Amino acid sequence: MKPPALMALISVLASAPALAQTQPSWVQTNKVLPAAGWGSGDNYFGRSSALEEGLLLIGAPGEEGFPGEAYLFAPSQPGVAGVDWVEFAQLRAHDGAPDDDFGRSVAHDGVHALIGAPLRASGSGAAYLFRRTSVGWSEIAKFTRGPESSDALFGRSVAIAGSMALVGAPGEDLVYVFQQVANGWATTGVLTPPRSASGFGYSIDFDGSIAIVGAPDEEAVFVFRHSYDWRFGWTWSLLDEIVTPDSSGGLDNFGAAVARSGSTLLVGAPADKNDGRAYAFEQFGNDWIQTATFARQGLPDSCKFGTAVAIDGS
Repeated sequence: MKPPALMALISVLASAPALAQTQPSWVQTNKVLPAAGWGSGDNYFGRSSALEEGLLLIGAPGEEGFPGEAYLFAPSQPGVAGVDWVEFAQLRAHDGAPDDDFGRSVAHDGVHALIGAPLRASGSGAAYLFRRTSVGWSEIAKFTRGPESSDALFGRSVAIAGSMALVGAPGEDLVYVFQQVANGWATTGVLTPPRSASGFGYSIDFDGSIAIVGAPDEEAVFVFRHSYDWRFGWTWSLLDEIVTPDSSGGLDNFGAAVARSGSTLLVGAPADKNDGRAYAFEQFGNDWIQTATFARQGLPDSCKFGTAVAIDGS
């Protein structure tokens, strides 16, 4: 059972510990590692992660020459703090090739897992969809932007909720929308920024209704809603644009990471003040108001605090 208090985690490095909340702080209760160990070289295990429905998905995009992979873990005793997390599946692209960066981004909803490979095909990118079955996880679809386009970075960010998936392509400042249809999955739309916004799609959070899209090159985050209009059917509308609260100048990379739970939004700015910051916002109507700032405490200089953010609860 989730505690009612806010649970927030701001990830700095590529580690993936299992955490449990105490008062007044967090303590590490376990560490998650691949069952086969690291192997040769550095696979960047923990570069991305997603925790939903008691399942932990961790990306390992790997170093140069490595195609990348992802791992699924579950607690050996669900609901019990401090127990081991057991690896039960490895996910790989059916056509994986060296330097695809498969695992750079990951998302899952307990049934589907979506994994980005933004460097595939010279940076045109791809995203792979897996489905959970009674006998394991199987790849069921490969998403692309259509014609290959070098440096589109399609798959740099991914999100999935039920029958809809979003894939960011920050190299062309777009977010592609895919939806489950009778015979599979199809592209049903594209999200675009309301103005020129370099890097739009670098980060995404999506719950089936509200999409949060980061554009860190522009120090901005955009909030969209997917809703039904009796005149036009299902449409996307822009609700708000959030810009960096830091007015001191310089590139903060505000929007490099985003995460939302209910009316609370976390935004990472890993270059802010050279060490990084993360900001919390609360929703009031269609507006988002800053309510807190998180900064590194006891971490090394230039640690890029806020590179990844996650939140659960209200």
